[in-house]
Amino acid sequence: FQRGISGGQLGEGAAIAVAMIPFLLAAILFSYFGLQRRKWQQGGSD
Repeated sequence: FQRGISGGQLGEGAAIAVAMIPFLLAAILFSYFGLQRRKWQQGGSD
C-alpha cells in the first residue's frame, strides 16, 4: 500500500517535472536574453 502511494507520487512528480522542463528552459532563455539586452543598452548609453 505505502509502496503504491509513493510510486504514484513519484510518477506524478516526474510527469510534472518533465512537463515543466520546456517552461523552465523558456524562462531561462528569456531572462538570459533580457539581461544581455539590458547590459548592452547600458553599455550603449555609456
